[in-house]
Amino acid sequence: MNFIDKRYKVGVTSDILYGSAGVGYNDGQGPVRERELRMDRYAPLDAPPGPRPAIVLAFGGAFHRGSKEDDAVLENGQGNTTIASYCALFAARGYVCFSIDYRLTQEDPDPGPTRILGDEDVPRSRIDFVRDLLGLSPSTPEMIRRVQEAGSDDMATAFMYVAAHADELGVDPGKIAIGGFSAGGRIAMNAAFGEGITPFAVIGLSSYVPNIVLDQFLDRGADSIPVFIGRGEQDLDYVCRQTALMSERLKAAGIVHRLCVVPGSGHFYPATAMVQASDGVAGTLEESIAGFLQSSLAGTGNSKERSHVDS
Repeated sequence: MNFIDKRYKVGVTSDILYGSAGVGYNDGQGPVRERELRMDRYAPLDAPPGPRPAIVLAFGGAFHRGSKEDDAVLENGQGNTTIASYCALFAARGYVCFSIDYRLTQEDPDPGPTRILGDEDVPRSRIDFVRDLLGLSPSTPEMIRRVQEAGSDDMATAFMYVAAHADELGVDPGKIAIGGFSAGGRIAMNAAFGEGITPFAVIGLSSYVPNIVLDQFLDRGADSIPVFIGRGEQDLDYVCRQTALMSERLKAAGIVHRLCVVPGSGHFYPATAMVQASDGVAGTLEESIAGFLQSSLAGTGNSKERSHVDS
């Protein structure tokens, strides 16, 4: 099936309850209370009947701001396409897309029992910049590690909900991708490689998977997950450094991936921006993601036999 062309009108179903999770952790002392987790569904209205591939996406905001409806930022004259807009763009191509809510730092989320991050995996320069904008004191490494662990759990929960409710959501349970921008991309990559779920692809815009998480994934000998990596040419220093390292490690491990760089852009850039792709394919960021997902769908269910690396 063709998921490249935008052919369909899009309908939105808001605030679907996909789970609940703890907040008010208080260094393990609580009292922890449960709060609801919700998602918005974007679906092609006039598409042929039958289950369709899905994309579950998480918004950006340095783990402190943004929402499933709006994570737009304009900074130094540069702005990003919202995750809600990405959902609409890809639903128009025939995917069923989900923009998810997840827990943020100010809620003091319970990190859960499945620790996947190391103490060094919490760069905080951007986070503390945003905290200053919000009038908050500087963060601590443990505070930010906990919110990343919690967000990764929330993304995994969203993936499992979509898979478990595939029939009612109009989704093929074997063809669910996950992704996000910035903080949302971080939790998507952490979930894909660290939480034992099986997306057909993962999309990380201005985000990366830490070495410790990728090491654990490779040690388990799990099926390969195709990875799309996008970033600005002048993105955050640790994003530029870590995406380059991740690309090298994925290539060495034989994991299909594509690295796309937006020339002249910092941390924020639109889906319409032209990119320089590691495989030489020209086009906009949106077109590059669409092409990558289409090729990843073709390999679904045969991940152990994939050998081509797009870099």
